[in-house]
Amino acid sequence: MDTTFYHEKKTVRNKGVIHPQSGFPQFFVEGYEIHLGVTEPIVSQAVRPFMKLSDGTDGAVIDSRRVIGTYFHHNFFNYEFRTEWLNRIRKRKGLEKTSKMVEEGKNKRV
Repeated sequence: MDTTFYHEKKTVRNKGVIHPQSGFPQFFVEGYEIHLGVTEPIVSQAVRPFMKLSDGTDGAVIDSRRVIGTYFHHNFFNYEFRTEWLNRIRKRKGLEKTSKMVEEGKNKRV
């Protein structure tokens, strides 16, 4: 990845869905973006977009969905995405999936 930095920082609230090419289910997400530049892929590996937002795409997914880069913040405040993400980690660790993930604003554990 290659990032060009700008002088001005851009912070905006936004919403969209997880991009269909990301390999994740297309959950609705909302949060905010913080940009201080633009990032483009520079390698020949399979880089797929992560999110489809109201003003375009954001982020990149590589390495069989194990690495995600994005300027979009609050991803883990989105319950469905957080549950999917944590269940994928649980699966790689040999643990069973759970639908009982940490609820927002509570100090519960999986």
